[in-house]
Amino acid sequence: METTLYLGATADVSAPYVAEMVRARMVEQYGEAAYEMGLRVHTTLDPVLQRTAGQALRDALLAYDRRHGWRGVEGHVELAPEEDAEKAAEAARAHRPVAGLVAAVVLGVDAGEATLVDAEGRQHVLGLEAMQWARPYIREDAMGPRPKSVETLLKRGDIVRLREGEKGFELAQVPQAAGAFVSFDSNTGALLALEGGFDFTLSKFNRAVQAQRQPGSSFKPFLYSAALENGFNLASVISDDPRVYAKIGADEEDWKPRNYEERSFGPTRLHEALVRSQNLVSVRIMEAITPQVVLRHAEPFGLPVGQWQPTLSLALGSYALSPWELASAYMVFANGGYRLAPFFIQRVEDVHGEVLFEAQPQAFCEQEVHRAPSATPGVQRCVPGVEGQAPRAISPENAWLMHVMLRDVVKRGTAASAGRALKRPDVGGKTGTTNDQRDAWFSGYGPGIVATAWLGFDDYRPLGKRETGGKAAVPMWVDFMRVALQDRPVEERTPPAGIITASINPATGYQVAPGTPGAISEYFDSHHPLLTTAVMPEYLPPEAISEALGDGQMVEDLF
Repeated sequence: METTLYLGATADVSAPYVAEMVRARMVEQYGEAAYEMGLRVHTTLDPVLQRTAGQALRDALLAYDRRHGWRGVEGHVELAPEEDAEKAAEAARAHRPVAGLVAAVVLGVDAGEATLVDAEGRQHVLGLEAMQWARPYIREDAMGPRPKSVETLLKRGDIVRLREGEKGFELAQVPQAAGAFVSFDSNTGALLALEGGFDFTLSKFNRAVQAQRQPGSSFKPFLYSAALENGFNLASVISDDPRVYAKIGADEEDWKPRNYEERSFGPTRLHEALVRSQNLVSVRIMEAITPQVVLRHAEPFGLPVGQWQPTLSLALGSYALSPWELASAYMVFANGGYRLAPFFIQRVEDVHGEVLFEAQPQAFCEQEVHRAPSATPGVQRCVPGVEGQAPRAISPENAWLMHVMLRDVVKRGTAASAGRALKRPDVGGKTGTTNDQRDAWFSGYGPGIVATAWLGFDDYRPLGKRETGGKAAVPMWVDFMRVALQDRPVEERTPPAGIITASINPATGYQVAPGTPGAISEYFDSHHPLLTTAVMPEYLPPEAISEALGDGQMVEDLF
């Protein structure tokens, strides 16, 4: 489904951030003449999904904002005793609507109810139940008591925001936190929906494309994918004990990475470590296979690794990228291992209807470095120098094993709330939260679609305790996916030919005979040994660890 945008005209769906992307691309392509060419640009946006993404983002930001309290009225106007609703409506008109939040002026408070007038002159009567959420904001981690009366919150002349809910209008406020949402068709690379903020007129900064934020544990799937090609498997057992890296980096500071809430799970299988997003295991994996190897592995996903340094803190997502870049990289996990180039313009026509540009389908192709052709019938070899190819980034077996783990993140891990909400076995993804909860992420996928949700402050201040990716970002993603997947049948993924199952001891990860009491079944890539062959970091010399850790990226509790 296409959405048409005209330069200098209105679009048939509200997508101001994408409209600005289109404008910039047309000016880049045709110069200032683009404004006079009568160009008709067909984007790849799905109107239904675009509207859904916008609503999901706004709902998530408003929900976060309510969890942290009432910051007070937006303004105040002195109303003389004889001045009526028209004067109040005039004052309200000075405050334009923001993402559906209308301004209203309090005419009076009486008998436990407030009477307000909006810019159109409509009167609204709000009782305490419509503002029960408005505990006074103290700081991100502290609020005052719940209001006991309307009079404690509002008085005549106060200017506030109203939001229409299921039970009528209620007190609201414009969120200070920001957000972004990006979704692609994971089989074509086409952009389906994008929102770069709460309201374009409030801020034209497109956070979906322009914001550079640490992904936290949303990066871990790329690390674990690299581990599967470098001596680890899903049954590998890695220590989760606390560890201090003494006097490393240029400042010779001690670094003590830790898990969320400083909990340690002891020796943990790699499969469970990703499901629970264990930082200490992830750092040890990074030590074992080295950051250089991880960066090389991540490059074919399209991640901006050229801007990153090979440091151990990379295991915890310490280097910045945009939501667009993260979502496009997750397409590899969603489509079975292929790297698609994301795009958002389907076709460009001139004033006479002549086609000036049309996007061509990208064809999956296999590279010589992968053994995929034997496991992927019908997919041709990549031809050097030919455009429109989507080369394989990871092997079919690696993609399958990653899907198994990412599916379990949603089924019973840090994003279990998404699994409970969607009730589908074919979705997967990974949460991400950065140091001091400055960023909340969720990137995930379902059949044919991938999406990334992000929430944070533009000035990088903390979101507050327990504002994790699972709490702040997952609801945005779920609200979108509930609509996006409603008409898509459940996808039954078939393991590639190289995947085998074996019984293992869950404590040691060692293979045992089928039927052994307490044994569990695990998936393995038959092209690799069933035992861990990577050199564990406990055996690396101190100078190698110091070199790998690097300078200036001291990240502690990203998860």
